[in-house]
Amino acid sequence: MAPPPDADRTIALTVADRRVVAHDQDVIALTLTGENLPRWRPGAHIDIHLPSGLVRQYSLCGDPETPDRYRIAVRRIPDGGGGSIEMHDLTVGGLVNTHGPRNAFPLTVPGYGSPARRFRFIAGGIGITPILPMLRLAQGRDIDWSMVYAGRSRDSLPFVDEVSEFGDRVEIRTDDTHGLPTAENCSATAPTATAVYACGPAPMLTAIRSELAGRDDVELHFERSPPHRSSTAPSSRSLWRPPARRCGSAPRRRCFRR
Repeated sequence: MAPPPDADRTIALTVADRRVVAHDQDVIALTLTGENLPRWRPGAHIDIHLPSGLVRQYSLCGDPETPDRYRIAVRRIPDGGGGSIEMHDLTVGGLVNTHGPRNAFPLTVPGYGSPARRFRFIAGGIGITPILPMLRLAQGRDIDWSMVYAGRSRDSLPFVDEVSEFGDRVEIRTDDTHGLPTAENCSATAPTATAVYACGPAPMLTAIRSELAGRDDVELHFERSPPHRSSTAPSSRSLWRPPARRCGSAPRRRCFRR
């Protein structure tokens, strides 16, 4: 069998499947197929080179053990830079050029490079994409974990049916049912020796970082997802309430270690 292609090479992949994964139809999942693709781990992303010349990065949200396909998800942003609209226009059977995968948001398993004993995952909207493979890995290795998944409404949450399969390990919080989320709702209950992995919009991450700044018994790993912008959406400032209390100054490091 030939070795997997180098991740730094351009790889042409076929769009094998396109489906809506948020019921408000703002988010599609694309399955891209090829032969003997480079392996990846949860948290990884690929670069998509669009026909217009734009290059966009998308987290892989499929199964790392499937060697011939990658899955990504794209939220359509009408007044963005145009990349998401171009991605939504891709059709099944078409080709896209890619680079990667690369991983700037790796999951460190407790006992294998991390002193943590459990995971707390926090995802905001499209931020579920790098988190979803992490859930499956934690579940498969019988690691203690929990998650908060937040968004405007249940219909706006990508892969909500897949996430719901994990049962009571996951708390789904939506603005229309629970009100605007707070950092306390999502991270204040993290016990000692917890590794928190968060992905979402910048206001969410700022609030979580401030909430956990005084916790030297918790790791924090985070990655920012692009904002959802539309003419009727509230400003990003209102999407996340700041914590009611602040523990010290904002952290300067990506993760806190015990």
